[in-house]
Amino acid sequence: VSYSVLRMNLCEITECDSLAISVFDSSVVVIDSSEIINNAGAGMVIDSSIVSITVTNINGNLFGIFASDSDLNLLNCRIAGSDSFGISVEDSSVVRIEATEINGNAGIGMLADSSVVSLVSTDFDQNVSGIFASYSDIGLLVCQINGSDDFGISVEDSSVVQIDSSSFTWNDGGAMLADSSTVTINVSYFAEN
Repeated sequence: VSYSVLRMNLCEITECDSLAISVFDSSVVVIDSSEIINNAGAGMVIDSSIVSITVTNINGNLFGIFASDSDLNLLNCRIAGSDSFGISVEDSSVVRIEATEINGNAGIGMLADSSVVSLVSTDFDQNVSGIFASYSDIGLLVCQINGSDDFGISVEDSSVVQIDSSSFTWNDGGAMLADSSTVTINVSYFAEN
């Protein structure tokens, strides 16, 4: 999709030999109640576009979503079972993820580089690591990061992180690693890391 507006509802994109959906060049895409599953490449690649995804399962792809210089909104989605990361955002992307599960990915649940990310009521469970961020602003509100093989969240390089009413449990590498960053934590729970 290039220089276009695309709306998808109740669609299934599966078993593609490469990426399932590519969105670029100032496109606007709205996806609702769909399945993007079992593709040999990415579930979705987004560049310089606006994408809104609701009630959609992005599962079993090489990686879930990659976004660069884009606005991305996810509501009540599931990103799971990727052979690599769940979501990667970079280059001034603005991302809001709410009531979403990012689970069981073979890489990091979410990578953020030079982006602004708001996470609300979102669960990261059984990923290699929950969140890794550099040069980014990250907000977590009522989120859970559980069962990571490595760290729950790692931030570096002047990242700013605000964590409120969230929990970090059973992360084998520890709950949090922060290097050269500013982290504020309020009313959160850390156990068995």
